[in-house]
Formats: sequence, C-alpha cells, structure tokens
Amino acid sequence: MKPTAKNRIRAGASYPLLIQAGMVGALAIFFYAPVMRPLVVEWYEHENFSYGFLIPLIFGYLVLQRRGELLQQRMAPALWGVALLVTSISVGLIGAALGEPFLSRLSLVATLAALVSVIAGWKIFRLLSFPLAYLLLMVPPPYVIVKKVSYYLKMFDAVVATEVLQLIGVPVYRDFYYLHLPNITLEIADVCSGIASLFAMVAFGIIYIYFLPVRSGAKVGLMASVVIFPLAANLIRIILVAASVYYYGPIMLEAFFHQFTGTFTFLLSVVMLLVVGEWLRRCYPAARQVNQVATPRDEQTKFADKVLSVPVLLAVAVLSGGVYVSHAITRPDLRGFQGELEIPKGLGQFTRVSINWVDPYTDQNAEKSLSWVYQSAGSPPIETFIGYRHSQFGMDRLRSPKLVFPEGWEYAAMNRIELKGAEAGSKIDAVWLLTKKNNLRRLVVFWYQLPGEALSNELYFRWEIVRRWLIHGRTDAAVVRLATDLDSSESVDLALQRLIAFSQRITSFVQLLVPGP
Repeated sequence: MKPTAKNRIRAGASYPLLIQAGMVGALAIFFYAPVMRPLVVEWYEHENFSYGFLIPLIFGYLVLQRRGELLQQRMAPALWGVALLVTSISVGLIGAALGEPFLSRLSLVATLAALVSVIAGWKIFRLLSFPLAYLLLMVPPPYVIVKKVSYYLKMFDAVVATEVLQLIGVPVYRDFYYLHLPNITLEIADVCSGIASLFAMVAFGIIYIYFLPVRSGAKVGLMASVVIFPLAANLIRIILVAASVYYYGPIMLEAFFHQFTGTFTFLLSVVMLLVVGEWLRRCYPAARQVNQVATPRDEQTKFADKVLSVPVLLAVAVLSGGVYVSHAITRPDLRGFQGELEIPKGLGQFTRVSINWVDPYTDQNAEKSLSWVYQSAGSPPIETFIGYRHSQFGMDRLRSPKLVFPEGWEYAAMNRIELKGAEAGSKIDAVWLLTKKNNLRRLVVFWYQLPGEALSNELYFRWEIVRRWLIHGRTDAAVVRLATDLDSSESVDLALQRLIAFSQRITSFVQLLVPGP
C-alpha cells in the first residue's frame, strides 16, 4: 500500500522518540559492558551454565512469536518505568561495590525490563513479560549457592543409591558421598551431582511447558517434574555405574553413561518430561482460545507523537548518573601494610618445620602471603596460610577458603566456631571445614581479619568492606587459613582442638597486619 501523507507524518513524528531510545540503549550498553564479558566467559568455561548461550536466542524467538501483537501496539512511554530503572541501576551499583556479579547480572535483566516500559509502555511490557522473565535464567546463581546445592545433591544421591544397591544385592558402604564397593571406591563428585543437567532442564522445561497445550493445573504439576526428573535420571545413572562396576569391573567406568554424565542425565530427563507431557496433552488438553480482534493502530494512545518523552529523558539522566557513579567507585589509594608478612618460627609448643605439604592452599588475589607449616611434638603438622590485600573492591578481593579448595579437594562438613582473640574477652568468628580427597581427610579453620574485627560470614565481610570504605576510607584485610590432616582413626574433634590451640598463638600477629582504625 502506498503511504499517504498522514502515514508519512505519523511515521516521522516518532523519530525523536527513537533517537532518545537510542541514547538510552547506548548508555545501558556502556553501563553493563563490564558485566557482559565475564558472564559470557562463565557460560563458556563452566558446563553447569553452558545453556546460557541459548537463553538470549530463545528470548528472541519468544519476541518473534508475539510480533503480530506487538505491531498492533503504539509505543507509549511510561513514567513508572523510571522508578523500576532507578531500582535496577541501584542494584547494579551495589553489585559493583560488593564485587557480587549475581546482583550486577540481575540488574542487567531488570534494566532491560525497565527500559521496555520506559520506551514502549505498559501494553508492550505486558506482552513481553514472559520473555523478559525467562532472561533471568541466563544469570548463573551465586557460586556459594551452587556449591551448597551440589553438596546436598551428592549426599542425596549417595544415600538413596546405597539403599537401592543394597536392595539389589550389591554390597556397598557409604562414607559421606563416597561409595565403597568390594573392588573399588566411587566418589560422587560435583560433576556427578546432576546439577548441570538440573539447570539445563529447568531452562528447557519452562519453555516446553509454556507452549504445551494443556490445562493450567496440569502445567503447574508438570513444573515440579522439571526438578524431579533430572534428579531421578542422575540417580539411575549412579546406580547403573555402581552396579556395573561391581559385576563387571572398573572397565565399566569407560561406559557412555559414566563418561557423558551431564548429557546422559539431561537426555534421560528430557525423555521423561516429553512422555509425561504427551500423556497430559491427551488427557487434559487446553480449552480453545478465542482470537481477539486487534485494536486498530489509530485508536491507540498517541504519546509516541510527542517530540519529547519525559520518561525517556529521565531514563537518560538515571543511566548517565549510574555510569558516573560506577566509574567513581574506585579503590582507595592507601599504601596498606608495609614490609613482608612475618610470624615467629616458634609459637609456644609449635615450631616451624620444613616438610613437603601436599596440595598447599594459595590465593592468587593476595598481594602478600605466607605459607608455612608448624608442628608440635608428637602431633600432625599444621599448614598456615595468611594472605593480605590492601584493597577488596570488585572481583580482586581475597578468595574464600569456603569456596576455593586445592585441586581435588571438596568439603564434606562445615560449621561455625568461636575462637579466643588476642585481647582478653575478644572473640574470633571462624568456620571449620572437613574436606576430603579420595580417602584423605583434612580439617580447615579460617577467618577474615579486618581492622579491629575478625569474621567469617561472606556477605557480612563484603558489607563491612563497603562500610569501612565509606567511613574510614580503607578496605585492607587478611585471610587466615589453618589446615591439618587426619589419619584414618583420628576424630574431627581432636584435630579441631589442635587447630584451636595453634590459632591462639597467631592471632596477635595477624592483628598487626590490619591494625584498628
């Protein structure tokens, strides 16, 4: 159809809004550029989140599915979207200050949703609400949560698999997430926990259920299977591996259902979901929907014809302020601790010894560190690691001994503990970890030393860093990690007493590294 003069005028009248929208988009890209690259790297390097590459593509497909409805709407910038934008930008700035990528990535998705409402208005935002919500799946959960979920999945698999194997006549003894068979010991490692297939299955299952033509109640029930099926599939794989190894020998570890752990589990859970979904489609089909007649464009709101859009201009101001503040969050220019880290060779009954400590702990983010081994007469040695950094902003802060382990080691148990500080009546909030590697056991105690305070809570540590920067202009801190090996007969309590006794000898020297304000 040949455009009329009226159509040409109406089309041209939207150019100012499109220019303003382009400014908003450019500022948003500039603000979130530091967030996107690490996110893509995480998708690429961690198989648990490799499905993240597909989420934006599926988002695009979902938008195209509603293309006809979207074209019937007129852009009507909404002022309430500015409030949502202020909130999302604030969350992004908090994430940048705390060095917490999860908050920054959530802010990215929330900002995209806010910009849709600011530029296009409520009607288009409502049409895109599901695609925008689906984008949240591209954000990997915090590592501490992934670690905990993986641990509980391993324990669940180990407990249930032990019961099933014993029922079918396979002799097995469980030790945490280790399955001891007569001819071999199997470890249910993180990669075998099924967490990768669980995340991928959630992303796939939500889309499948969204398009499945069944009743709403059936969809709600099917959502639970998105979690149950990958857990069941992974448990089946573990039982098959253990039983085949018992009956046919360790050569069965080369079988495809062990080598392709995530793929096997994911495909098996997909088959389960498709079978149940097809059954529900036949038994509980969705009611036919009556197609609604679209409202003609000329009867839509005419806010898009305005030369200036107040919501979009406010969004430009908010994003400009966010860019400025994000670049103003700089590391304090403090010299921090001078000299080298040093503690005496003799600490009461403990003496520094020269032995080859297997799998020592390191922290690549520490500016200064020491790693020595101490031992008292007749007792096992103690690994002592102290790492110091004068600035804790962003991702350059000291690493957490609760989340980062020497290669091959994983924690099997964890609890908090209160240690005596250097001054009378003072306390140290610490954490002890029982870690394992095959049949080896190692007990770890750690805490963070800040000026005048020692703590171990990760979130509180990050908040304290920001607070101390705002009040005192400093973010220096040290991490103290003590570790000792347990022999096959030693109890955790006995090893813990050894670490507690040693910790009381070094607390005063650690406080000298980060003296109070």
